Amino acid sequence: MKRSESGFVLVSVLWILAILTVIAVGFQRRAMMDARAAMFTLDHSKAMFMARGAVERGIVEIRNKAVIDALYKQAGRTSLGQRWTNTTDMLRERAYFSDPGTDAKDDLCRYVIRDEQSLISINAVDEDLLKKLEGLDLSVVRKIMRRRVGDRSANELPQPFQTVEEIREMEGVSDKDWFGTDKKVGLRDLLTCWGTGRINVNTASAAVLKCIPELRDNIVDAIVAYRQGPDGELGTGDDQDFANLGEIAEKTGISGESLAPIQQYCTVDSQFFTIRGIATRRQGKVMATCVATVMVGGPSAFVIKWREEFVDS
Repeated sequence: MKRSESGFVLVSVLWILAILTVIAVGFQRRAMMDARAAMFTLDHSKAMFMARGAVERGIVEIRNKAVIDALYKQAGRTSLGQRWTNTTDMLRERAYFSDPGTDAKDDLCRYVIRDEQSLISINAVDEDLLKKLEGLDLSVVRKIMRRRVGDRSANELPQPFQTVEEIREMEGVSDKDWFGTDKKVGLRDLLTCWGTGRINVNTASAAVLKCIPELRDNIVDAIVAYRQGPDGELGTGDDQDFANLGEIAEKTGISGESLAPIQQYCTVDSQFFTIRGIATRRQGKVMATCVATVMVGGPSAFVIKWREEFVDS
């Protein structure tokens, strides 16, 4: 009986040890998961603060634009050859991060600025230009105009578009219209919901300029060719711009009558810019983006929209 009791006790002790081991392993695993979750939460916070900082840096660049333009004798115009178009990776600049850490060597923190008036403002451009856009049939154009002006008979107030993605949700706009094809630029690359309705001839793409009613393609080609400078490429040191709309005839050799649509729909300066801040942690596994749209008024830039989001890989 003593041997039997001893065996029972031994088995019981072993079972208890096994259960305690399982419990300990479970607690250890839970602690590791909690620690990992805390680290990812910290990385999310770090990435978002970095993205916000990048946006704030971009806003400073826009606020300083008037001073820089005056210094380089470019006041009164906005073009792709100006300093605000430069993209800076702030992690690589000691002025912003004195010691980003070895864990950030493959990460980034940068801002990109887009001139909103290089696109077509869905809220401000006239109906004639909207009718010329491929991907917007007449029924969609009528819906856009009705939403913009409202309908007093139905007690509908004007409802400006807050994002261009709202166009994609409209009945009659297909994915092909929105994203485009190899032969056609999509609406997402042509439209904005910001701006005065005038397109900046110094920053707009050829695809945007070709949407202007009665503006011939050869005029667009001549404008873009002049902007490219002698090397024939945009984004290089010899890029050129127009100080005013009257210079277009002089610089391109095109007659004034042919440029009437430019006078009606275009400008050489911009007031609305969107700054996108992008930051990553853990070699890109955690990404945060912060987007701000600002309106320039004199030497100041006022934030009119702010959006933040995380992207996990």
